This record gives sequence, structure tokens and C-alpha cells, in this order.
Amino acid sequence: MDTSILKRAGAQSAALDFSEENARIAEVTAEIDRTEAAITTAEQRCTEISRELVDYRGPNASAVAEAMLSGVAPAQAAAAAPNRAELEAERGALRSGIRELRQRVEDLQAEVAGIQRAAFLRVRPAVQEVVKTLTDEARAAAQKIIDAAVALDAIAYATKQGDHEAGAVRRAAAGVIGQDRLIPGRRDYPVPPEIVSLLQNLAGKRPALPARFVSDVEITPPLR
Repeated sequence: MDTSILKRAGAQSAALDFSEENARIAEVTAEIDRTEAAITTAEQRCTEISRELVDYRGPNASAVAEAMLSGVAPAQAAAAAPNRAELEAERGALRSGIRELRQRVEDLQAEVAGIQRAAFLRVRPAVQEVVKTLTDEARAAAQKIIDAAVALDAIAYATKQGDHEAGAVRRAAAGVIGQDRLIPGRRDYPVPPEIVSLLQNLAGKRPALPARFVSDVEITPPLR
């Protein structure tokens, strides 16, 4: 690859400033942490309430009696005792709050993801020339593999030599052919003229060398 392409990409990448985005992500992350801490506290209280409800046997008579002896009015002493309905109402309210807090966490996380998506889009112009160059080079290399596979197959067919090598290169060629791959899919590839000329030197040497020749080689792309 031309090193000037890499230098341009490096300069453009280095010039990108994400300080504003990073500051906002730091704020959102802190809010997520604070919200998740509140969720944890609420969940712990819900667990405590559930245990209290399992053990609930009505108002604690001893606690009410002690409150009355300390001068608390009977009505106030009774009201201060644990109450099943109030505990269940508290747990229900906490669970509703937890759902709201979890939704807020999801919204905050979505905001961070949105900031990151936008940041990646800003990187695209810096690297798109490198991506195109590398893809073009890979496509050229893939075409060379296909040409080599076709040539090796033709040689192996005519001379019974290089079967193993031809199979290995053919499998490599098949991997770069087809939809969403480097080379558009087709089945038959012509044998390069220089290979045809080479193999024609073996013509007319029968019966000792009954060479067979092909003008096209089939390369089947792998199943998706």
C-alpha cells in the first residue's frame, strides 16, 4: 500500500476531537451509576419487606405495650406497629419505582450508544481511502488465486501432476467467489492462454502420454 495513504489517514484520525462526546458520556455514566445504586437500595428494601411479610404475625404486642408505657398515646402506639397492608403498599411502590429507574438506565445507555455511533461515523472519512485501497488489493489478490486455481486444475487434468496443490488452491479460490464476496460468482473460468500454450506442447505424444486438455475450469462457490 502507498504509505502516503496511511499518512493521510493517520493525520485525519489524530485530528479528530471527541472531548465533548467523552464529557457527555462521563456525565451519563455517572447518572447510570447513581440510578443503578438507587435500584440496588430499593431492591434490598423489597427483599426486607418480603421477609417481614413472611414472618408477619400481626402487630408486635410487646412493642405497642412498651410504647404505651413510655407515654405514647394508645392510638399512636398502635399506628406505629408494622402493618401488612402498609408493607405491601411500600413494596408495590418500590417496585414501580424500580421499573421507572430501569427504564431510565436503558434510556441513558441508549444515549451513550447513540454518541458512540455518531463518533464512529466521524471516523469514516479518515479511513475510507485505506479501506478502499485494501479492498482493491484483496480483490486483485483474489483474482490471482482464481487464475492460479484454473491453471493448476488444467495442468493436473492434462498431466496428472499437482492434484493436491490444485485442490488446495481451488478451495481457496472458491472462498472468494460469490455474492457478498470479493469476486462475483460464476462457475466456469477460462484457462489462461499461456497455460494452454504450455500444455499444447504435450499434444501428439500418445499413446505413452495420453494428455487431455480443457479450455474451462469449473469453480463452485461454497454454500452460504
